[in-house]
Amino acid sequence: MALRMAQIKVCPLPVFSSDFGVMICADRRWPETVRSLALGGARVIFSPTYGMCDARNLCMMQTRSYESEIWIAFTHPGQALVTGPRGEIITDERAPNVPFAVSEVDLTEADRVRAGPSAHLRDRRADVYGL
Repeated sequence: MALRMAQIKVCPLPVFSSDFGVMICADRRWPETVRSLALGGARVIFSPTYGMCDARNLCMMQTRSYESEIWIAFTHPGQALVTGPRGEIITDERAPNVPFAVSEVDLTEADRVRAGPSAHLRDRRADVYGL
């Protein structure tokens, strides 16, 4: 018996009670990962990886933060990156074996952006896509 796509249930990505979600490595390539975590209530996503950490990744993390109005803390052996809910770069430390970087963020900034006049989460058009 063949399964139709509509019959397959997808497990939601968990958002922890401390307002954070986690995505790893390749998860960042799909907007749905960040969007699902943001819609689940996350205001910050931690993203540990060992994959690419070049200009493409910088643009990708800025875009994911912007389109889902969320903080992303990305870590890689060669980069520590924090992007804000407006897509801004907060921290971008690059060096071989970056031991750590410290950034202070205000999680309520995600709430303020999401309540703003061009809120992407609130104004998304889920009615124009689907399976």
